[in-house]
Amino acid sequence: HADAAVDAGNQVRHEMKHYSGAMFYYGGEWYWGADRLYLLEQRLAALGADRYSERDLIAPRPSITLPQKRDNKAFTLELYASLRSPYSAVVFDRVVAFAREAGVTLSLRPVLPMVMRGVPATRAKGMYIFMDAAREAHKAGVPYGNFYDPIGDPVRKCYALYPWAASQGKGVELLSSFLRHAFALGVNTSTESGLKKVVEAAGLDWVAAQAHRQDTTWEALLEENRLAMYQAGLWGVPSFRLIDPKGEAVLAVWGQDRLWLLAQKLCERVNQELQGSKA
Repeated sequence: HADAAVDAGNQVRHEMKHYSGAMFYYGGEWYWGADRLYLLEQRLAALGADRYSERDLIAPRPSITLPQKRDNKAFTLELYASLRSPYSAVVFDRVVAFAREAGVTLSLRPVLPMVMRGVPATRAKGMYIFMDAAREAHKAGVPYGNFYDPIGDPVRKCYALYPWAASQGKGVELLSSFLRHAFALGVNTSTESGLKKVVEAAGLDWVAAQAHRQDTTWEALLEENRLAMYQAGLWGVPSFRLIDPKGEAVLAVWGQDRLWLLAQKLCERVNQELQGSKA
């Protein structure tokens, strides 16, 4: 009986073009676990279907808090991201801003997109992720949605320039620019003019970039990052690791909707040390 019930449920989910469990469905929209309940609650309230709309949300979107005192770059925040990840595009600039405001050292660790490293993804999964990322971007006030798929060569061409950009102090800016152009500005990054826009918007010189177009050192670097990500028990992007001054991991977590948790852990540790120094 149990197997039959599971099979029947899977069949219904398949017909509704979804791919995962722990999901809520209402009126044509999917809500992924507790993290998206705030969207469902807001929608029900807007429809007048919430009988207690004056009450606070049961599962609000957690806010991102900063420590009482800026960290002096003693803590390191590792960001694992890829250039074709909708969720990376949604959170990339916010992670950079958070690291700057909190005073932690940002360690950017790019990896190849999942489908370019042989991880299969169904159409249903791709469609849901893009739609979900669009909702999350809208709620966070992040430009998103005018998308021109950069899969394949555009990603490789940008990564070829990454070691050079990083040596110029512009590694973060290059990846940020690429994500913005691909996911928000609808620029075709497979063309020379598209890539030129990405490079120049990052504050880099397009003519100087030509000498680094065939660089392959990025391949070993990204593979090293992938292995480190897997070693930390993480598998997808964006993922984060918070490392304390002794080099020990405080937290390793996946998902653009986990930046609040990262912030919370940093606050706990920095505020704890602050109390300790006052004692």
